[in-house]
Amino acid sequence: MSYKMKKVLYVGLILISFYIGSSIKASSLTTSISGTNTIYAGEQFTITLNATGTNIMGITGRLNYDSSKLTFVKGEGLNGYVATVGTNVVVDNTVGKSGIFGFVKLTFKATSSFTAGQKTTISISDVNGTDGINEIPGTGSSINISMILPKSGNNNLSKLMIDGVGIDGFNANQTSYSKTVDYNVSTINLTASPQDSKATISGVGKKTLNIYHNSFQVIAKAENGTTKTYTVNIVRKDKDGLTAPLSTNNNLKNLKIEGFNISFSSKVLEYEFDIPNNINKLDIKAEAEDSKATIKINNIDELKVNLNIITIEVKSENGDIKTYTIKVNRSADGPTTTLSEVLEVIPKTTSNVINIVINDDQNELTKEILKELKDNQIDVVLNKLDDNKRLIYSWKINSKNISKLDNIKTSINFNSDKHDKILELTNYAEGLLLSFDHSGELPKDTKVTIYVSDKYKNNDFLKLYYYNEKDDKLELVAEEIIVKDGYVELTIEHCSDYFLSKTILNDNNSVIPWIIVVFEGIIILVTLTYIYIKSIR
Repeated sequence: MSYKMKKVLYVGLILISFYIGSSIKASSLTTSISGTNTIYAGEQFTITLNATGTNIMGITGRLNYDSSKLTFVKGEGLNGYVATVGTNVVVDNTVGKSGIFGFVKLTFKATSSFTAGQKTTISISDVNGTDGINEIPGTGSSINISMILPKSGNNNLSKLMIDGVGIDGFNANQTSYSKTVDYNVSTINLTASPQDSKATISGVGKKTLNIYHNSFQVIAKAENGTTKTYTVNIVRKDKDGLTAPLSTNNNLKNLKIEGFNISFSSKVLEYEFDIPNNINKLDIKAEAEDSKATIKINNIDELKVNLNIITIEVKSENGDIKTYTIKVNRSADGPTTTLSEVLEVIPKTTSNVINIVINDDQNELTKEILKELKDNQIDVVLNKLDDNKRLIYSWKINSKNISKLDNIKTSINFNSDKHDKILELTNYAEGLLLSFDHSGELPKDTKVTIYVSDKYKNNDFLKLYYYNEKDDKLELVAEEIIVKDGYVELTIEHCSDYFLSKTILNDNNSVIPWIIVVFEGIIILVTLTYIYIKSIR
């Protein structure tokens, strides 16, 4: 054989061996299906299509299933394969895979027609593969899916027993129970039975009891994993037969004093406030935090003038006492009230003076009030204030001088229907006209204080003239009335119209200002003479 023939034969053998080797390496492709074999009604589930082969880059096959029982949901490529799933399953990869590997995951859902006890099959057929060059025939595979009955969700107990005796009133739907045992019962045996034999129970067995409260949980777990917890509370009495320790809570929950605001805290044990003289009792309401505690309020009777100590004792169930103290300072000063309320104040006050605020609507001192003032020997001061709370005028009546019990109108006007006539009599002198609503006599030594600061200065001396309407003249009734702190105090025993002025009026009610001029001239002359004599010495 020539060298050339040997060379051709050699090359031919190499090509044949390469072809045979390639055909052997990619000559087989088998498939299998893995996943669940049992499902419940309406359940969604997945299966995986697997392949066994060498250098597999692509696989195709026909997907077979009963669409009356199963609904295809989706397909997902695995291990780098891109999947397209419809009637056929088609997967491709950029590199070949060898060995056993999954190439697609398929998701299905059971239809309502697929009922318990039935079966169905999912399969892949007409399988072919490729290594990128050659087509590789493959084998199909299938998986059987069975519809099974759902797992029981019954997690009810049929019995719940203590030491073999059923708990009174047991009901599977009631999950909490309580029982009290004597002190000598130190352990119990807690047992239970499920309604469903497939259910399991935990939390039962021998239980050691502490004094007083014990709580145990019995858990019933259904076949499908759902649980229900039954709670058994056991109260073991102490040696004295008590089911709980005596409470030590001796705190107040609330403290109220009618008519007064206090900032209460259960941790603050002392309070102090002032009350007017006309309040002689307090309405105190105290509430304990613990309903088993008792409350005792001491020194709550009639309050004396000045300091009163009221104590509130809170006694806990175990006998411990906490004391809250209220210091009440009752004023010794006369109370301030109104004409509508003064009859209620008089019997309560310890003061010998009552202050009454009057206004345009309430300004009449009735004979009933006067009688009570007289009988209780209480003097009265009636004050009229302006909108800025400044005193305009006030009355002071001594109870000892109350004899005639007639209503007294306390309103004073600074104008009168006789205004023009009175000014004419004064020759239009500067002054203040006082017109009393009341007509007639007043109790002896009645004092009337008038605000005059808008007309006169402190230490000015004024004169008070009474207008005698019958004789049509002004009569001097008081002089040397000094202005103090913007006010003058007048003693009035008869109400009518009055004129208050610095001006001196003669008997004929004419002004004699020349007397004032002469008097002032004399004072000036004497003063200058004195200064001159002092200077020459």
